[in-house]
Amino acid sequence: MILTFIPDLLLQSKICGLVSRTGRQCRNVSSVKELTQTASDNRATLVILDLENAAQDMVNVVKELVSVDAKVIGFYSHVHPEIAKSCLEAGCFNVLTRSQLDRQLPAVVEEAHAS
Repeated sequence: MILTFIPDLLLQSKICGLVSRTGRQCRNVSSVKELTQTASDNRATLVILDLENAAQDMVNVVKELVSVDAKVIGFYSHVHPEIAKSCLEAGCFNVLTRSQLDRQLPAVVEEAHAS
């Protein structure tokens, strides 16, 4: 299963649509508590986070996910590279700009299910 914690409904739909077409599960969650609980319980193969979620301290969210052995990929706006650096240091497997995620999404999904 791929989990997403993304407020953007269009991007949620794009990611989960692609995942569903591969015959796999995708679920978007709306709170950090639900995210960490689901990541832990369901052993998600990948968690995709919007690192610029203004309502959350995303560095701590990454740390919580890493503590339950979740593989985390985050994305951010290219004008805020400092968030990428902080989240990599916190344990993010990879960080991509939003446009990189958009271009590389099929490969990201396939890699998640190959591992």
